[in-house]
Amino acid sequence: MRALILGASGGIGAAVAARLRDGGADVTGLSRSGDGLDLTDAATLSDHATRLDGQRFDLIFNATGALMIDGSRPEKSFDAADADLDYFQYGHSSLWGLCAKGVPPKYA
Repeated sequence: MRALILGASGGIGAAVAARLRDGGADVTGLSRSGDGLDLTDAATLSDHATRLDGQRFDLIFNATGALMIDGSRPEKSFDAADADLDYFQYGHSSLWGLCAKGVPPKYA
């Protein structure tokens, strides 16, 4: 099995990558800290997509995300919900976001 792990340097991503490797999978891991993968920047998305061109994966696991952005944390109640904050808090970690930022669907 060939797997692509986005967010491979974080706790969840690293654990999933290790488990897959232990099971014999060929794992490609990408992360902001390890590879400069920035899901909020179209240029880095395009660069990584180009590097992956021609590769096929049986599994793509998205473990990206941020618990705190500009001092704001995820809401703990409905009253604290903020649509604009939610967009930045969760939107950048969605695979849909890759397509919305111009990365061809075959890479998302």
